[in-house]
Amino acid sequence: MEISRKFTPQDIAALASKSAMLMHAAWRSPLYGMQLLLPQTHALLESWRDADTFFQSVPDWSAKPIDFRHPFCFYYGHLPSFAILKLLPARTPSSLDVMFSRGIDPLLLDPSKCHSHPAVPPAWPSRAEIEAYARDVRREILDAMQEEEGGAVCSDGAAGGPSSGA
Repeated sequence: MEISRKFTPQDIAALASKSAMLMHAAWRSPLYGMQLLLPQTHALLESWRDADTFFQSVPDWSAKPIDFRHPFCFYYGHLPSFAILKLLPARTPSSLDVMFSRGIDPLLLDPSKCHSHPAVPPAWPSRAEIEAYARDVRREILDAMQEEEGGAVCSDGAAGGPSSGA
């Protein structure tokens, strides 16, 4: 016997959210659809691995992706800063949280105009300092998720960042 249930993409997203899952991938044809759902912690670890892989390929973190932006080191620090500030808003932000919280995002037609952002530091932290910051923030996020979930968080080293071999 076959049981068929029809769900819209919005239904699936709502079910995933209620189940503490995230949609990792979806495949659709005119007749069928299939979704791969991952536990939130697993999805977060995967995203950190992807970010680490990308940034490991950047040889010079002081280079700017385009002239009107911060150097690559900012973007590696921005990922954990954005996450911790959004996921744990009651937490008192550290100086690095603030430094990496928002980019310069200029109006390209007139680069002298851009939204407010923290002051650009005279010197950016070293790559090792930024990687340590990311590791610490990742661990704090995983610890908070574990407390929220009330159970063990699957950690396979991805919270360590690039220098830990993750």
